[in-house]
This record gives sequence, structure tokens and C-alpha cells, in this order.
Amino acid sequence: MSNAKKIVLTAGITFFVTIVVFAAPFYFSLIKFAETLAEENRSLKIFIADNKMAAEQDLKQAELPIGPKLVKKTSSVTELALAFENEYASLISWNNWLFTGSGDYGTKDKKAQVWAYNTITGVTKKIFDLALVTEEIKGDRQDNFQYVDDLKVFNDQLFIGLGGYTMKGYIYEMDLDIDLTRPVVFVGESLNPTIEKYGDTYIVSGAEGDGGCAIYLVQVLDVYQMSLTKVYEATYCVDEGTDVYLGTDGKYIYTAGTPRAEEGLSSEILTEVKVISIADPTKVETIISKSKMPKNIHSVKINKNYLVLFGDDQLTFYTNNNSQLTKIGSTLYKSEGEFLLVNPPGREDILCTFNEIINLKDKTIQSISTEKEERAKSLCNIDIDTYMIESGRVGTVSGAIEQLKEDGVLSAEFEYQEE
Repeated sequence: MSNAKKIVLTAGITFFVTIVVFAAPFYFSLIKFAETLAEENRSLKIFIADNKMAAEQDLKQAELPIGPKLVKKTSSVTELALAFENEYASLISWNNWLFTGSGDYGTKDKKAQVWAYNTITGVTKKIFDLALVTEEIKGDRQDNFQYVDDLKVFNDQLFIGLGGYTMKGYIYEMDLDIDLTRPVVFVGESLNPTIEKYGDTYIVSGAEGDGGCAIYLVQVLDVYQMSLTKVYEATYCVDEGTDVYLGTDGKYIYTAGTPRAEEGLSSEILTEVKVISIADPTKVETIISKSKMPKNIHSVKINKNYLVLFGDDQLTFYTNNNSQLTKIGSTLYKSEGEFLLVNPPGREDILCTFNEIINLKDKTIQSISTEKEERAKSLCNIDIDTYMIESGRVGTVSGAIEQLKEDGVLSAEFEYQEE
């Protein structure tokens, strides 16, 4: 190698080493600066996230309305699931969806609505608003103030029953899918309707009245044609001797006679019991005549298997086989026996009061022992206090929520709040 090349190589190496020696401190300083910047960036992101979470939590907390509601509680936030019109609002479930109805009576700008809440995704949807429905509501009916009277789900179909004070109501239907995307359709006019399913038969019953008079309406719902057929309509007025509607078992409509004022009896007394065939409404039959009606009967409990008359101080039991009654006997009221009339689980052939076992098959009445050990063995061993508390929750939102939890529809995160 020539001396000239050696000199150039030596100079180059010396220059490179000099740059490395002088640049190294700046390099490590740059690395340190980058690490510091990254740490500050992470801290800033955490700060922003914490503040965003706190802001969202404050917002969700602030959005909780006053009044009865269902909330979902987690470790960081309490979210509103559904707000209810009052403690007796309807609440039902289908798959992961909950449905409730509202509507302030007498408020034109808040007509009947139905809201849905998905317990898995947390999505809330308004799926019905009567204020947006115009094609089926004509004339002065547009100024009516209907609210949601009844919500039912049968065979993946949601039925919405609307009613109001001294006015007609309506029924709407919605075919349910996973995202609730299908339209709500009009079924027909009714009267504060409640829909019940008896086998393959859908019965719509309702009533409305004031000033001592009432109108009763019973219809059959055709879920394929989405139509209503009237099978019974009647007006009852106090002291006029008109029949009062008692209920239905899905095959028959039950009515009771009442006295006229000049007959010298209280208008609250029932004088006879009749049935009307739903399949043939022209077919009317008296099943308890005036001569065989026990004295001072005020109300009747109807079931497909039994009929019970409530008097001043006693219950009278009958078996019921397609409206053909067979009298079993009577019992006196003891303690709070009049408040309990149920079948024990899985036993439609047995009827319980607090004090007696009524065997509908054998047509016998047996007293329940007052001895604690003997009573515990009875099919009708029912604790009075527990039953009264549970029966008090029937028809309330809180009771519906408790039942949904027992059924596994709602997890422990969900909670009912009254205020």
C-alpha cells in the first residue's frame, strides 16, 4: 500500500472514531429523551382515559331518572336499563330483550310507547309510539290518551294492548327477531285489552266504566289473520238487575246475575251463575240457579278445574268440567284462608287454602293439622307471612324483576330502584 493511501485511511478512521466518541453522549441522551417522552405519553393516555371514564360515569349517573327503574351495576358505574311509568308497569322478556310500556294518561305529547332493552348488549330501543301512528286512528280518537295496558309474548310475537279511561283501546302486534327490526302492525279495536292464551285459542277481555256502570267486551284473536271477533259485549249497572262479567276459562264466558234495587237485596250480591260458549255465543246456560245459589255471595273464582263462591263467612267449592259443576262442599273462613286459593306445584287436582286441602278428584275437603310437624308434611303447607309478601309483589315491576332473576334472565348486576 502506498504511503498516500495509508495517510488517507488513517485520517478516515480517526475521523470516524472522533464522531463516535463525541456523538455517543448525544445518542444516549436522545434514547433517554425518547423513553421519557413515551412515559409521559402513557401517563397522559391513562389520565385522559380515567377522566373519560369518570365523565361517562358522571353522565350515566346524572341520566338516572327519578322513579322506579331497572339499573345495571358494575364496579365502576350504574347504568340505566329501563325506566318505568310506575311500580305496576308491565315488564316481560323474550330471549335477551326486556319490554315495558308507558304513556301518561291525559298528556297529549306523551302517548303510549313501548321500550325494549337488551340485557347482553345494553342496547335500548323505542319500538312503538302511538304518537307516530296515524293510519288506523281517525277523527277525535287522535286526541285520546291511551296508555299501555298489557304486554304479552306468544310464539315469538309481541302483543301490545292499549287502553284508557272511558275510551276504546287498540291491539298492535310485532313479529320478533334478534334485533327487533320488524314493523308493528295494527290488529284492531278493543277495550282496555288483556290477552290470554288457552291452548290454541287467544282470548281478549277488557272492561271500562264509571258512575256505577261498566261495559264488558270479550273477543277472540286470530293470530294468523291478525283480526278480532267479538263473542261477548254487555253493559252492567248497579241496581238495574243486569248481568256482571266474571271471567273466562278459555272455553266459556262466566256471568252472574245481580238483583234490581226493588228486590231488597244489595247490588253486591250475586244471584245466579251462567256460562256462554265461546265457540257458539248464542248458547247460554245457567249452571247455578237462583234456588241453588248460596246466600250472600259477593264474588266468584273461576278455573278450568274448579269454581269457588265467596260469601260473607264461607267458601263453597265446585269441580268444573267443561262448565259442568259438581258441588264439593263449604268451609268457614279461618285466619286468612280467604286470601289463599292455589294449586300446589304440579297438582291441578288439589286446591289449597291456608286451612284446608280440597281434593278435586275425590271431591273431599280435609282440614290441615295445626300441629307443626304434621302441617309440614301437608301438600298445602304454606307459610302465611311468606305467601302474603309474595302475593303483594304480583303485578308489580319489582316482583317481575325478582321472577326474571329466579328464571336466570337477569344476572345479579341488575337491580330494581324505587327512586
